[in-house]
Amino acid sequence: MEELLLLGSFALESLLEGESYFVKDEDTVKLINFGFLSFQQGGTKRKPCTRCAFLHKSFQEFFAGFFLAFQVISKERDFTSVIDDKRYLDKLRQVLLFMSGIIASRSEETAMSFFIVIAKKISSAQDSKSYMSLACESLLECSSVQDSLETRLVSSLGKHFDMSSLTKVNFGETGIHDAGAAAISMALTVNSSVTSLVLISNSIGSAGASSLSQALTANSSLTSLNLGGNSIGDAGASSLSQALTANSSLTSLDLVLNSIGDAGASSLSQALTANSSLTSLDLGGNSIGDAGVSSLSQALTANSSLTSLDLGGNSIGYAGVSSLSQALTANSSLTSLNLGGNSIIGQAGACSLSQALTANSSLTSLDLGGNIIGDAGVSALSQALTANSPLTSLILGHNSIGDAGASSLFQALTANSSLCSLDLNLNSIGDAGAFSLSQALTANSSLTSLDLGLNSIGDAGAFSLSQALTANSSLTSLDLGLNSISDAGAFSLSQALTANSSLTGLDLR
Repeated sequence: MEELLLLGSFALESLLEGESYFVKDEDTVKLINFGFLSFQQGGTKRKPCTRCAFLHKSFQEFFAGFFLAFQVISKERDFTSVIDDKRYLDKLRQVLLFMSGIIASRSEETAMSFFIVIAKKISSAQDSKSYMSLACESLLECSSVQDSLETRLVSSLGKHFDMSSLTKVNFGETGIHDAGAAAISMALTVNSSVTSLVLISNSIGSAGASSLSQALTANSSLTSLNLGGNSIGDAGASSLSQALTANSSLTSLDLVLNSIGDAGASSLSQALTANSSLTSLDLGGNSIGDAGVSSLSQALTANSSLTSLDLGGNSIGYAGVSSLSQALTANSSLTSLNLGGNSIIGQAGACSLSQALTANSSLTSLDLGGNIIGDAGVSALSQALTANSPLTSLILGHNSIGDAGASSLFQALTANSSLCSLDLNLNSIGDAGAFSLSQALTANSSLTSLDLGLNSIGDAGAFSLSQALTANSSLTSLDLGLNSISDAGAFSLSQALTANSSLTGLDLR
């Protein structure tokens, strides 16, 4: 043991000096046969020396952590001073992690105290993300030593994590796993000040979601919870659904990129039927198909509080869109719907939504980007725009829309007086389509933003748009980037700007 501690002291000292070796002296002779070192001649001709180098940096970090752990356990060193040293949060982080694991294997009482100190550091709001990350990594290190100890350490961390001085907590990208989520949940259960909690891009699974659900049942202050980029799955969604049934304070829930499928969507649908506080739900980038959307649609028919629903980047087809369309006919609270990136919606789905928009009186924002709806789908939506008055924002980017589709939109924009923003980027609109839209701009007085970037518009189309800009006084932003407009087309647009006093943003890059 004496030799191990001696090796550890040399390891720590050399790390603090930024070196991977230490110089051999009479104290190091007894370490020669340990097998973790190599010996090299160094120094100068006048002062030659033998350098003892660790075979791998991991060995050096482990023995440094071993030395620190025994100093802390024997109370020769106060580990608060170790945690206060910012070097252990950065370059010497692995040393601190090895130390925590060795402490856990030797003294549960000291390990408990270690996590209490970290909890207080997290509560101080200075480097709170760094200390939360350290806490989660340390929990993993300790659980690898003894599984049963993790629960008690989580309890020690959670009970002393005081968030009473905070209203917004951001622990995104801090390596939080299920155990870390359990500690946060314990703190939330007794907390009445935090209104926003961000836990994006961590490693929270269904068990962590279950812990957070228990906290939501007791907590009445949290209004926004962001769990995007985790792995809660259907089981985690089910747990959160149960919490939403009892919770009446949460207004925003972000579950983007969480491996949620139809079963999870069905569970959330049941919650939406009973919940009357949630206004925003983000389920983008999951694996929800037609069955899951059908369940959500039924919930929308009964729910009157949800105003924003994001289902972008899922696997929704015509059957799912058809269900949503029926729901939109009955629902009067939803104002924003994102169905972007569901490429199998297609023309038929657009036609179905068109019928719903004609009857709906609440939806103001609709994202259908990346859905291959084509000219026929745009034609159907244009009919809805002619009759529909509340829609102010429509995203139709990346949808294989050509000149015929742009012509359909001309007719709609001429009659429509509510649409403010239209996104048609990454389509196949050429000069003829630009001419149609130019005619619309001459008559329309509500559109303020038009995105035609990444199309096939040339100088003739630019000239048509220039003439429209001379007459139009409502458009403030026009994106024509990455088209086929040369200097001649750009010149005609610049001349139009001389007469136009409303356009403040023109992109020709």
